[in-house]
Amino acid sequence: MANRYTTQFVNCIEKGINKIFANISFGASGAPTINRGGFLSQGLVSVTRNSTGIFTFVFGTQAGMLDVYAKLESVHVVFNTVGTAAVPAAPLYYISADAVATPASCSLQLTFTDKAQAGVADPASGEVGLFEFTFKNSTAP
Repeated sequence: MANRYTTQFVNCIEKGINKIFANISFGASGAPTINRGGFLSQGLVSVTRNSTGIFTFVFGTQAGMLDVYAKLESVHVVFNTVGTAAVPAAPLYYISADAVATPASCSLQLTFTDKAQAGVADPASGEVGLFEFTFKNSTAP
């Protein structure tokens, strides 16, 4: 279980809740870059673009040690468009693979879509996604 630097309590009924916050910039052809600094994007090893609109997130340390969680509770993404006139290119998303409880991968796959086109799409170059991943770090009820 991932317990390295997490605080003991999150004010909720569920036991052993961990949150990972990430700030990710998207470049040409949807290439993701994890923005780090201070405690920004800690707990996220990598983000990889698999194909158009499909991204794999791997959880753990920057040194490559993977964090295994009992289960995924939720994912939230908000695109920061402050300073731009455009709406996000692919604001909708869904979980297309969940392996956070698998020690060999500790990963999650998200697929982004564009409601207007009704198809899989990459976030536009220059967009920044603010991600919140919520995991259950305990098997206790």
